[in-house]
Amino acid sequence: MNKEMQKKLTTLVDTDILVSIYTDSDEPESFLFGYLLQIDNNNILINIINSFGEEDGFCTINLSDIFIFDEDKMYSRKIQNLFEIKKQTRKYIANLDTRPIVDLLKHAVGNNLLIEVNEDNNYIGHIYSFSAETLVIQVIDNYCNDIGTVTIDMKHINILKCQNRPLKDLELLYSRK
Repeated sequence: MNKEMQKKLTTLVDTDILVSIYTDSDEPESFLFGYLLQIDNNNILINIINSFGEEDGFCTINLSDIFIFDEDKMYSRKIQNLFEIKKQTRKYIANLDTRPIVDLLKHAVGNNLLIEVNEDNNYIGHIYSFSAETLVIQVIDNYCNDIGTVTIDMKHINILKCQNRPLKDLELLYSRK
């Protein structure tokens, strides 16, 4: 993402403007949609609203992966109407003060939430530890079996998700073990 785009994206943080974020040029119909909560020189933090007008957790996205973002008024209006009809509310993370990834990781640790790292590898689990350089996750599979740990270089985290519907469902199943 170039500096001009980053500057424009920064103006949308903490506003009521819904934004579409595109990260896969091979799939132009695939995008993340929601309210921008935070941005730094590397990542954004967004409260996701799904295509059904429902709040769907949080996501960080590496700025270098973003090639388009837009404020499509027709689509936004439709989703905003669904959001209101369904009596959905925006979600926030308290005490945003460092970096999007760090703040989302702190939120997940503080609330014992599952996270998903880099959709292409689907590392899902609870945070064991993290530092400025590494993230260690206790990985679970789709059947809530503990399958070990993985250590990820923080520089290679492109997308980090927390509290979306699939993760909430896994949390429910995992809590019954």
